[in-house]
Amino acid sequence: MKTYKALGMKIWVKSNTGKTKAMYEAIKTQFNLQESENISMSKKKDLVLEYGIYIELKDRYAELLAYIIDHVK
Repeated sequence: MKTYKALGMKIWVKSNTGKTKAMYEAIKTQFNLQESENISMSKKKDLVLEYGIYIELKDRYAELLAYIIDHVK
């Protein structure tokens, strides 16, 4: 049985940015991820995006990364 590595990366936006809750809600809405198990808030209120979000977003993955960069600045 072959093992395949998943594409993408796990992304954490730390709560000390003060933006995680708003980003969480905006990303879920803007990228239609309301039902996704690949985006969550940790117990410490960090925004966590699992590697599987790459598979869900496909062509929009780069747009998501740009969104995160723009909003964390």
